[in-house]
Amino acid sequence: RARVNEMIEKFSIVKTLQAIEAANVVILVCDAHEGVSEQDQHLLGFIHDRGRALVIAINKWDNMTDYARAEVKRQIDLKLDFINYAEMHYISALHGTGVGNLFESVDTAYAAAMRDISTNVLTRSLEAAVFAHQPPLVHGRRIKLRYAHQGGSNPPIIVIYGKQTDRLPGNYSRYLEGWFRREFLLMGTPIRLEFKTDSNPFEGKFDNRTPLQRYKEKKEERQIAGMKRKSAANAERRARMEAATGPAGTTGKPIAASAKAATKPTTRPASKPKPAAARPAAKPSAKPPVKAHPKAAAKPASRKSALSARPAAKPAQRSGGKPGGGRKPSGR
Repeated sequence: RARVNEMIEKFSIVKTLQAIEAANVVILVCDAHEGVSEQDQHLLGFIHDRGRALVIAINKWDNMTDYARAEVKRQIDLKLDFINYAEMHYISALHGTGVGNLFESVDTAYAAAMRDISTNVLTRSLEAAVFAHQPPLVHGRRIKLRYAHQGGSNPPIIVIYGKQTDRLPGNYSRYLEGWFRREFLLMGTPIRLEFKTDSNPFEGKFDNRTPLQRYKEKKEERQIAGMKRKSAANAERRARMEAATGPAGTTGKPIAASAKAATKPTTRPASKPKPAAARPAAKPSAKPPVKAHPKAAAKPASRKSALSARPAAKPAQRSGGKPGGGRKPSGR
């Protein structure tokens, strides 16, 4: 209830929630004359969120007309659609009608909540479910479900691996939940499905943009960078102007300094040309003359120079007293 004033009722609600946390199977008893109240719906939601096996008992069923019974069943189908896995029993605690069947449903729900299913069996069941009804397309690509294994019990947790599982719609997830429930007879207990997507080793390594898209993005980046530089330059220029002239309407040193600067002449006096400096005359070299070594004069000339210095030899005269003469040839 939204507002609970009685201390006893508050204590009973706290104890009820603690009992649900500690239980493996919960039996929720509803009054048939009151129907499914709002408090019953809150308790059912709490039981479902905690993953506890559930059996529902509708009490005071014997003291009702056929029309009232049909109305109660219609309300149950309308309001308790999210827990369609729970077994429903119509009992009478006063007369004991239908109470004996409660414990059979409790045993069935407990066995379903604690059941262990092998990975091989779960994977084959998943393949059959995918073959019977394919997952939808996402951006033109089919969602792929590869294998499944059990991740826990009470409630049963089934972990499914595949591609793009984060984009799997809710209606297909409910379809898989109903498929596993029918295949493995998991009645009376909720089923948790966890989807895990395989990591893509090529993610971020390829640029799927067209050349026009890349050009537009670079152009926008350049424009943004130019605007930032321009705004920074304008801010710096305004800061310099304020530092030099001071803000308008204020008095102080900046304004006096600017007025003083305004009175100064803007033109500089012409500078006089400097006379050209006379270049000093070159000084004579102060190095002493090089003297010949005394041993160099006494050194004898080489053999080649001595031979070249000899006088030329006179040509020898032939016999006969005449130049060019010689022995006379014989008369032979």
